[in-house]
Amino acid sequence: MDTQAPHLTPMYHPASHIVYAASGADVRHVLVDGRLLVRDRQLTDMDINAVMAQVNRIARDIRETQAG
Repeated sequence: MDTQAPHLTPMYHPASHIVYAASGADVRHVLVDGRLLVRDRQLTDMDINAVMAQVNRIARDIRETQAG
């Protein structure tokens, strides 16, 4: 976490800050089961543009199905 952000300063009790003051935007790196999934707020294990393209295709298909 980026603990130098103004809304996290001063940090008297880290656990309390994580629960009550921090947000997902404060997270810089994410490790899961020893694998680095996010580095400097960037996904490392998936192509976000490909995922967004697929989501847009699915949304288009849903709209077309609903339009009937």
